[in-house]
Amino acid sequence: MQNLNMKNWFPTLLGAGVIASGLALSSCEDEFTEADAIALQDSTLTALKKLDNDNAIALDKLDWEQQMAYDAWADSLERIGPVVNYSVTVVAGGNVNTNARTEGESFAEGAMVTVVQGGVSREETTSAGGVATFGDLRIGEAVVTVQATDHTTVTYTTILGYPNSGISEDNVGTLIPIFPTTLAGGASEVSGIAWAELDLTNDEPEFAEGAVVRATISVGDMFDDYDINHGYSDKGIIRTASYSNFVVTDTVDAEGRYSLVIPNGNADDGNGIDVRVEFLPFETEQTFLAWQGDSLAVVTKDVIFESTGTSNDDDHLDYDLPSVWLEIGAPTGTASGLELSITKVRDDLNTYDVELDAVGKDYIVGDLFNFSADADDNVAQLRVTGVDFNGSITSYTIDDNGATYDAAPTLTQDGAASGTGATFLSTYYTDYEVTIANGGSGYWDEPEMVVTYDYYDNGTLVKDAYDDNLDIDILAGKIKADDADGVVYTISSVTTPKFDILPLEARQAVIDLEDYFINDQNRIEGSDDEFYIYFDGGDSDNGSGYITNPTVTFKSVGSMGSGATGVAYVEDGYIDYITITNPGSGYMGEVNDYTYSVAASASQSASKQFKPASSNPNYNFNFGSGVVKQ
Repeated sequence: MQNLNMKNWFPTLLGAGVIASGLALSSCEDEFTEADAIALQDSTLTALKKLDNDNAIALDKLDWEQQMAYDAWADSLERIGPVVNYSVTVVAGGNVNTNARTEGESFAEGAMVTVVQGGVSREETTSAGGVATFGDLRIGEAVVTVQATDHTTVTYTTILGYPNSGISEDNVGTLIPIFPTTLAGGASEVSGIAWAELDLTNDEPEFAEGAVVRATISVGDMFDDYDINHGYSDKGIIRTASYSNFVVTDTVDAEGRYSLVIPNGNADDGNGIDVRVEFLPFETEQTFLAWQGDSLAVVTKDVIFESTGTSNDDDHLDYDLPSVWLEIGAPTGTASGLELSITKVRDDLNTYDVELDAVGKDYIVGDLFNFSADADDNVAQLRVTGVDFNGSITSYTIDDNGATYDAAPTLTQDGAASGTGATFLSTYYTDYEVTIANGGSGYWDEPEMVVTYDYYDNGTLVKDAYDDNLDIDILAGKIKADDADGVVYTISSVTTPKFDILPLEARQAVIDLEDYFINDQNRIEGSDDEFYIYFDGGDSDNGSGYITNPTVTFKSVGSMGSGATGVAYVEDGYIDYITITNPGSGYMGEVNDYTYSVAASASQSASKQFKPASSNPNYNFNFGSGVVKQ
């Protein structure tokens, strides 16, 4: 169907194009300008391109006469407008025979230059001076590709003049550098070894197998180095450019090695072009030491190794962990059986607080109020010592008369007293003494207790409680009174106080890693003394409840050290210190820590300048310790 349509309307369009062309040429002497011709060329070529694209199969089916007419018409359209003579000068930027363009151009002889304009492709080979020339081009854009053996291929767009320039012929030129891509052509080789801390349970980093190293040359920076005008104001300018081999990558192999062959050049100052060599982040597994509960263990996690190459870019490593930790046996203390005896103490009325509540009347000095008798039938008395003109009581005193009490006595008015109406408010505290009824067994320390008692606060009875200790000694696990009188506690309370004895906590001892270290001979030493480990660290705990010396076990991680032994010494239920009886051997200190041992290491982002035939071996890199993948 498409072929039939093509045959039906193509001759008509062809005829119309020829007529239009004839009109344009015949009216040139009057008012048809070159600009008009160019505009007609553009519109006709646009229609032609659309026809060509939409009916490519149909054009192949034209007969001989139709094809000849089509070619002649297309050729006439191509020749409308000013002619452009275009030259491309190719500079071999990495030639080993020159140090700088300022000392003489290093031209690329034999390079293939291809210019595409208006759908037409033309090829030329550069001369000994590095120049390829093209005649009979037209104004407007062109796409140029330069290819040479062992060099980068570059494709760029340029502008070969402007439609309204008013000229009939123009000469346009472009300077373009290319760069060697092989060692034979003079490129630079950058090689080296890359490491990463894949296993922190040893002293050396591992090869960063699988990491990618990349070298990048910026086209814009390169143009600046070569002083190439890539603006938009002059004919022959490079508007856009794309180079092959300006980004070169390699993957680190199992031996940590990589090699990059990088294009190089002298630039206009002879210093070389800037190349960014960087190691890209990569992800793999990492083995390191960590706490798991109460013990050290070797763990493996997925880690992202950043390209910063620093040793402090992580939060998953504890650099202070040794390859061994101490485990102290559990305490065997089982303290129990302590019982207390509480006794009221008979006392005089010094603790008896009496206040006048109602003053009464008609009292005289010497009137008496009697307290109830004590256990021995002794009676204390309250005596009136002052009255006013109404006989109201203004002062009084208390006479114990030898009476002692262990409970609050009552107060009543003597029958011989002359006045009436006086009343008194009184508060009385009883003293209580605590003694040991049963000293129990297995005690290694004084137990704490909670004391509950009550007192008056502005006439209101208040109950309170507090923590305290008994005044005792411990002998062979049994609690005894410290004083010969046997009293271990005394308290005053309105009612009988309560004593709750708290059980002693048997607590397993823990030794902090700071309290010992691994010396240069990979043996264990105490932090304060070569043969003793003391409980001085922040997380150390002497424990409690130790009746006998517990076992001490030095536990190593994997095969990192062995043979260490020690003995713990107990005092008052606590571990006082540990004696190192055998320092062992083969232990590692600060397992997760490491230092760079990479000779001639370099930053991953350093900008290297590569000159002709230069070589940069030992461009080494260490990724560091990485970051745990979240």
